Amino acid sequence: MNYMREIYLEGGLDKVLRESGVPERERYFFDFPREEELSVDGLLIAHWSYFENWDPYRNYLVAREFCGLQEAQAGNEGTFTNFAQND
Repeated sequence: MNYMREIYLEGGLDKVLRESGVPERERYFFDFPREEELSVDGLLIAHWSYFENWDPYRNYLVAREFCGLQEAQAGNEGTFTNFAQND
């Protein structure tokens, strides 16, 4: 969890949550498991991409069809697409 916190979130999760205005009681979705929760035998942490290939174009199609993605009118610099970073 520390690796995820420091590398993926660049140590800024707490700052973002603090400045977001989201009440602390509603931040449970963003909380990492506590150390005692991680010590359960058989618990493994994995990335979704371990099970399914990352496909930005497919993600774009899903976001457009099911999530209301609004596309940019112009393409992104350095690419022919009008979408990017659609995690």
